[in-house]
Amino acid sequence: MANSAVMISLKYNASLNRAEQLVKISDTIGQHINRLNDCSGRINYEWDGENSDRFISKLNLIAENLKSIERDLNNVSETIRRVSNRTYASEMQALEISKRRSYSGGA
Repeated sequence: MANSAVMISLKYNASLNRAEQLVKISDTIGQHINRLNDCSGRINYEWDGENSDRFISKLNLIAENLKSIERDLNNVSETIRRVSNRTYASEMQALEISKRRSYSGGA
């Protein structure tokens, strides 16, 4: 059963909304990375010694891991958008071809 233009549009919009949700999550992670970096700077200023260096090193490792997740989420979001655009275009084209064939008697 062929999709209607409305169903194709609804699915397309739903996928774009999901991509946008991923961007928002990525932005939130970016804010947390900034907060971690701020904390790391304050700890470095307030706390001296080997334990301070170890703790800051672990905070930096966490921030790097979060940056990787942030980047991955943005990549997934972009992939969803790209695939959604291609799928939308091809499904709409297929729908148009189907309509033309049904109007011309299948020839």
